[in-house]
Amino acid sequence: MMNYFLKIYGTAFLLLLSLGAYAQIQVSFPTTRAILQRNNSNQATIRITGYYTSALTRIEARLQARDGQGTSTDWQTIQATPAGGVFAGDLTGTGGWYNLDVRE
Repeated sequence: MMNYFLKIYGTAFLLLLSLGAYAQIQVSFPTTRAILQRNNSNQATIRITGYYTSALTRIEARLQARDGQGTSTDWQTIQATPAGGVFAGDLTGTGGWYNLDVRE
């Protein structure tokens, strides 16, 4: 599982990377300190991409609000039946500061 931190500045999401130690899944994007634009509804779509080294049936992700800033999400499948060693999927979050968790 990889942990990421998400913080909003003005109209952007700021992503800060904290490297986890799971070799089965590696997240390529978002990278540390990546900035994502929010829309007029105070939401941003986070494109999550990466690769994996073992056979997986799905990739899931969630946002966990930090310090009471934001709205946590439940685990969501961002890609079912990934193939070829790579994955990509989207997760939508509202303005706030988050940990992004990714799991198989």
